[in-house]
Amino acid sequence: EQYPAAVDAILEGGHEIGHHGYIHEDPIATKGKKQVAAFEKALAVHRKRVGRKPRGYRAPVYNVTQQVIDLLVGHGFLYDSSLMADDIPYLMKTKKGELWEAPVHWGTDDWPPFAHYAEIGYMMPVKSPSEGLATFWEEFDAQYEAGGFWVGIWHPFLTGRLARWRQVEAWLETTLRTKKVWFAPLEDIIAHVAKVTADGDRKSTRLNSSHGYIS
Repeated sequence: EQYPAAVDAILEGGHEIGHHGYIHEDPIATKGKKQVAAFEKALAVHRKRVGRKPRGYRAPVYNVTQQVIDLLVGHGFLYDSSLMADDIPYLMKTKKGELWEAPVHWGTDDWPPFAHYAEIGYMMPVKSPSEGLATFWEEFDAQYEAGGFWVGIWHPFLTGRLARWRQVEAWLETTLRTKKVWFAPLEDIIAHVAKVTADGDRKSTRLNSSHGYIS
């Protein structure tokens, strides 16, 4: 709503815009009717600005709850990307239905190495661009060697700073030139995983039950 030009540029570039709450409300602190209202308000904004309902969701601070999982299933989402139970996508079977999980990890999130905010009580020492980003490259190399799944989580106000982003650009260009890799929107990756699983390939995914998932 506040940055329509940025939204348009993201969409024109062929990228995905997922659901990440309305005002970054923590699902653990926002429960019951308040959570439903915030979740559905964000959906309305997506339909208005993006032109369609999002296919994926990532919880603020990764604090997804069973209520949110149920909301995702109820609204027909394809996947969540908030949990850290595996290195590759897996299918969650809940009492409400099924939902794919595209797992994340703090090791490929730029908040630990670069965030430093007294107002939220997060006073981590800020690392240099090369040191802070080294974890991302090492995580990628391990997943690449295993033929696995990697998600880089970069905030525009953290990794988007010039000294950091120039290293990301250089790494991306080198990686695309020297390795056989598919960088794609998560909705495309999960759609692919769902297809190969339906076709009988169980090697690339796992099946997990989350009947009792509590956060």
